[in-house]
Amino acid sequence: MRIAVKDNAPVWKNWQQFLQVDENKSELFHLLAEDLPNCPTVQSFQGTIIATDTEKVVSFGNIDNHSLTPCNHEEADTRILLHVKYAAESGHRKISITAVDTDVVVLAVSFFHELNIDELWIEFGVGRKKRWLPVHEYAASLGRIVCSGLRFWFAFTGCDTVSAFCGKGKKTCWNIWKSFPEVNECFTW
Repeated sequence: MRIAVKDNAPVWKNWQQFLQVDENKSELFHLLAEDLPNCPTVQSFQGTIIATDTEKVVSFGNIDNHSLTPCNHEEADTRILLHVKYAAESGHRKISITAVDTDVVVLAVSFFHELNIDELWIEFGVGRKKRWLPVHEYAASLGRIVCSGLRFWFAFTGCDTVSAFCGKGKKTCWNIWKSFPEVNECFTW
């Protein structure tokens, strides 16, 4: 159901139904990004907050976000990594992000070695299932070549835009990949 999103509107009770409509989400993201500087939590925050509103980058903190604009990444997953890369290029050595999508975790692990940072943490999940994932430890354990190959492997075996490969799940495909390390070179770019 289409709902007009306004700053003075009551909170929609059925979030699942609300989020099924793309226009609702777009208006909500726009409202949140536009109102970011007015949020008391943001005003007392001692760091930098960056958000995107369509292709416009909105920031709170002392940064020059010209290299981030326009942000034309269609998926939020890759936008997040763009912001992590920017933070790394700005001299930050320890970075944390929040995500609920495994695609973000896989992308973060796959790009970690290219970011030139010491630590990358993801606050992952919701409610009681929320936990902190040490991306830097996962990347160190897997190694540079496997991390680079994760992008192809993950897309090939199924992600948001691709269904599973011939009905085989990720665990089966992962075990096969581990059994044949000679394919590492095929997956990297």
